[in-house]
Amino acid sequence: MAKESKHTGSSFLVAAAEAATLAIRFLTNIALAWFLVPEDFGIAAIVSTVLVGGGLFSDIGIKDSVIRHEQGETEAFYLSAQSLQVIRGILLFLVLLAAAPFLADFYHVDILDECLMIAGSSFILRGLVSTKFYIYERNVDVIPGLVFHLLTALVVSIVIVVLAYFYRTVWVLMLSYPLGGLVEMLVSHYYARTNLNPFRMSLAYAREIISFGKWIFLSTLFTFVIVFSDKLFVGKLVDIGTVGLYHLAATLAAITFGVAISLSEKIVYPSIAEAARNKLENISGELDSVLRGFIPLVFSGMLLVFAISPLFFHYLYREDYAPAGYYAQIMVPMFWLMTVYAILNKTAIAFNRPRVAAQVSALTAAARVGLSLLGFYLFALNGFIFGLAAGSLLGSLVMLVWLRRSQGIRHTYLINMTVPLVVVIASWYAAAYFVEEKLIYYWVAAIAISVGVAIYLYVSYRRFIPIAMERLRMRRAQQAN
Repeated sequence: MAKESKHTGSSFLVAAAEAATLAIRFLTNIALAWFLVPEDFGIAAIVSTVLVGGGLFSDIGIKDSVIRHEQGETEAFYLSAQSLQVIRGILLFLVLLAAAPFLADFYHVDILDECLMIAGSSFILRGLVSTKFYIYERNVDVIPGLVFHLLTALVVSIVIVVLAYFYRTVWVLMLSYPLGGLVEMLVSHYYARTNLNPFRMSLAYAREIISFGKWIFLSTLFTFVIVFSDKLFVGKLVDIGTVGLYHLAATLAAITFGVAISLSEKIVYPSIAEAARNKLENISGELDSVLRGFIPLVFSGMLLVFAISPLFFHYLYREDYAPAGYYAQIMVPMFWLMTVYAILNKTAIAFNRPRVAAQVSALTAAARVGLSLLGFYLFALNGFIFGLAAGSLLGSLVMLVWLRRSQGIRHTYLINMTVPLVVVIASWYAAAYFVEEKLIYYWVAAIAISVGVAIYLYVSYRRFIPIAMERLRMRRAQQAN
């Protein structure tokens, strides 16, 4: 029980901080939507996807190596990782400079190359983020990482909203990338108590990182296709205004997906990696206890996002943004299945099986691309989204089979949670078909789902409440003494 309560408490902290970070970003998007037009968000969506793609295409597992390696906390190791990270950031920026004109021609957006050059400078700044900072995550110390992301989101949001008020242009969005990189760099070195200078590399450690990272590279390359390629395809399949609506809808629908990814990286991966290093016999039970600590939060968040999406865009955005509410709803099942796959994939890496993670990622990426394009051909944008969901489901099932056969993990908890999610969503659409007053129905359904979620969360965490209160009482007593 103590082990479970520890993971559950950390999960609550991460989920709360991630929700706060996302809330800041959503409030920022709402404010920006009154100053900017959908086309601006469409350009920003392409830029964001290219930058994320560049980062994933060059991921050699630097952070994962610091967390996983037995010598990850030694100065020689994390400084070697630092040197590789700096080199990677510089090379990424140079490659982006060369590719920017071709991407502008490909998407027929004249200013895209200039946008990419400004935003791409963040690669250099993020390359300077302290690798010693990753040791906090290695030890499942979540507080520094939460401050790191919260402070970055808050500073960037305040600055760009003020700038957008005076300068109503897409360039405001582009400045947010280097600004965010600068804040992340400064916060990481402040927490890690390092300066920006000493970069030295142990060739032996560098070779180990690169050897491990070659499979991380392939896995993250395919992860990019899995998570972000939809925006690149949509940029070619529909007009730039629809791309902006799709981007805003995806931002809302992915809110709990972002929380789940953060929890997977900060809780699941370090915990399973530690269990694997210590050769813990009941790793299956460890994984189960970790997941049960936060999956109810993710599941509930998905349902709440589905319920409020039409109201969210109806009341908080201008009328021309209203279709985004519909897109956000049909994206929710897709992001749930992406969550399932992402957690299972990270678990395979924690078992030191990056090759398997890369292979299954390749299969999942190919399935998502093929099925989404087929879906678009048959049913337009709706079919495109359903095809993405089907591809993620296939990848999840394959990874579950591998975990069961090779690691003895007979765990279907994530897939089982998919059933009630599908039932609720299907019931919502079935009832909506017979209702004429849609706005009233949206309110009634949102309230009903919210009440159901509150009851579910209470049932899921009622055992944790007295444990958390007792730990709080003990901490206060220690402080008093």
